[in-house]
Formats: sequence, C-alpha cells, structure tokens
Amino acid sequence: MKWLPQIKTSEVMHFQEQPLDPSFFSEGSEDFRNKAKHICQYCAKPFTCHSKLLRHVRVHTGEKPFQCDVCSKSFNQKETLKIHSARQHNIFIL
Repeated sequence: MKWLPQIKTSEVMHFQEQPLDPSFFSEGSEDFRNKAKHICQYCAKPFTCHSKLLRHVRVHTGEKPFQCDVCSKSFNQKETLKIHSARQHNIFIL
C-alpha cells in the first residue's frame, strides 16, 4: 500500500481560494466538454444530462427537498435519504 505524505492543515488550499478554471471539471477530455450541453450557473461545471445539473445546483442553493418521515432531517439527494433511513431507522425505501 502506498503511503501519502502528511499534510498540515495550514498547507491545505481551499477550493474558494483558487481561481475557478472550468477545465478542472473536464471529466478528463475535451470530447466530454463538447458533449456537455448543461453548464452550472454558479461554478461552470459542465453536465451532459439536465437532471444531473439540477441535482448539482442543490449544492450551491442549499435546497434539500427530500425529508425523512421519521426524524424530519432533510437531504439534497433521494439516495442520501434512502441511506439515512436504512442506517438510522432500519427502513428500506425502494
């Protein structure tokens, strides 16, 4: 197993401290960027599918439309609600 060097907290550069470069989100190829028709208005991240863009935008807006019926905790993705329900309440949602 390869060991990673220890990084001091003061050496970690936060995302907000760097200038935004849309090529950072390129998914590794220019071909992907050419196919991406949907661009996030907040961070310029490209998406090929509109539904994935809508899911991503919730990260920026803070919207959490999926609420647990048991404890009222809210989530921004349905899958996260399913995981929460299974682990915390032993309720399995299909």
